[in-house]
Amino acid sequence: MKVELPRLSKKEKVSDFPDKFNRVMEGLENNINEFNDKIESTQKAVDTINSRLDYFYGRIIEIFGIFIAIFSLIIVTGYNISIVEGESTTETVLNVFYFLLPLTVILVLFVVLLNWLRKK
Repeated sequence: MKVELPRLSKKEKVSDFPDKFNRVMEGLENNINEFNDKIESTQKAVDTINSRLDYFYGRIIEIFGIFIAIFSLIIVTGYNISIVEGESTTETVLNVFYFLLPLTVILVLFVVLLNWLRKK
């Protein structure tokens, strides 16, 4: 953006100077307004990108939370499932469920906490 300041030449009358000055100032005002419009559109684009990134990171946190939860449940149950002779299948399933319930609650709270922290 190049702005030429008005100069008073020897051939011109002094009364012509205010008109030249006003034309230059109007051009400068138009350039400033165009620049402000570009800044506002750029800021809107940045805000849109930031909101999309927040959504993306939230989804990644949820996916990794679910992965960790499932993986942890598999690891924990694999070592602690014990089948007792004379125990019915229902009792065995309930014992495993009671064993895994606290871990499941903790993992769900962990995922909810990460999601809440992301929104802050």
